[in-house]
Amino acid sequence: MNEQAGNSALDGVARDLPPWRHAQELQQRAARSGFTWPAVGPVLDKLDEEVGELRQESVAATPDPERIEDELGDVLFVLVNLARHTGVDYARALRRANAKFERRFRAM
Repeated sequence: MNEQAGNSALDGVARDLPPWRHAQELQQRAARSGFTWPAVGPVLDKLDEEVGELRQESVAATPDPERIEDELGDVLFVLVNLARHTGVDYARALRRANAKFERRFRAM
């Protein structure tokens, strides 16, 4: 896509959205412009790649917190994309995971 500065499909995405929602809106707009993975498989491959990069940064001899933050952000961004591709509500899935953790922790 060859858009001029100030004339992007991403223009107008509210910056005051929760970060996961901002990522989702960016990805939806990019997808409407044709910039998207064709299926879930490549999204999962990208997730594997990003987790590998996070692992590499996290176990480095001298871990760099900024690089770890960057890689963790990439993982989270891909997870939002995976939720979009599978039709899962990212926030609802996280709320359910939180509740499951709480139940299990309290039972211990």
